[in-house]
Amino acid sequence: MNSSILYHYTDAVGLAGIVNPSSWPVKYESNELAYGTAAKLWASDVRYMNDSSELKFGAEVFREQFRSASADPAVNTELREVFGKLASWFDPDRLFEWGLRCFATCLCEKGNLLSQWRGYAGGVGGYAVGFSWESIALNTWAFHPETTAMGTGTVPATLRRVVYGEDEATKAAIQFVQGVVSGSGFLVSGPDGKLDMFMLAASAFREIAAVKDPAFEQEHEWRLTTEGDVKYPANLRAGRSGLVPYLELAVNLGANSDAQPHRTIAELVVGPGPNQLAQVAAARELLRNHGHDPDVVVPSDIPFRG
Repeated sequence: MNSSILYHYTDAVGLAGIVNPSSWPVKYESNELAYGTAAKLWASDVRYMNDSSELKFGAEVFREQFRSASADPAVNTELREVFGKLASWFDPDRLFEWGLRCFATCLCEKGNLLSQWRGYAGGVGGYAVGFSWESIALNTWAFHPETTAMGTGTVPATLRRVVYGEDEATKAAIQFVQGVVSGSGFLVSGPDGKLDMFMLAASAFREIAAVKDPAFEQEHEWRLTTEGDVKYPANLRAGRSGLVPYLELAVNLGANSDAQPHRTIAELVVGPGPNQLAQVAAARELLRNHGHDPDVVVPSDIPFRG
């Protein structure tokens, strides 16, 4: 599979919703021109993703570095206080009291992993939707409900490669702290030029959400993230363990305009299953019907064992 493509594993219902969204939360003067062949993804609140220990792992590592910086005499007094606040803010035992939240969509570097077919695509007959780098990394927007006077606001989503293990997580935390101290690498100033605590915390949350326990390293994961204040509502959907807050994302918004000529879906892998050839044909028809190249559909070469 092409390394310039990132894949989202899903089932048949998910694929249909990604390729043919029933609606979009924001209307433009020309919806057809704005959305064109844009794909819709859901970004879930990371506090509700699988086992919350994933998020606690990153929080504990970053919190240790925040505490260290808050006690470092080489750091100026104001920033020592800021790092102390961050250490208090990201208490891993108080996830739902953090005051902000981070929404994420999971992607994978590899489009044909048996573990992903089993875990994220229903086990049989799933799909790996491969998004072009230009569309997923440079032109994905998140819809935040009720955040503007007009209603829903749009914010660029941020793409992060997930790192695994305590050593890599510590490196990421140290880099974050050093970036804040040096004033480079992180947007932490508000309109008045002063340090904005919320913006800094949102940046920290984004980094925390991109580190995981080494047990998950085989996932080769990237994450599309967007952060928001808990005072604003999110959408809700039914998940495996109950209700999950989420936001909608548009991948390749404005794909049919001259400014964004990149195709949205660069490859679509049909997973192993008893009806794989039929599903390849059906997937090609789905893409063709909605303006995508049907020739990007390919079958997984992993044998099906029913």
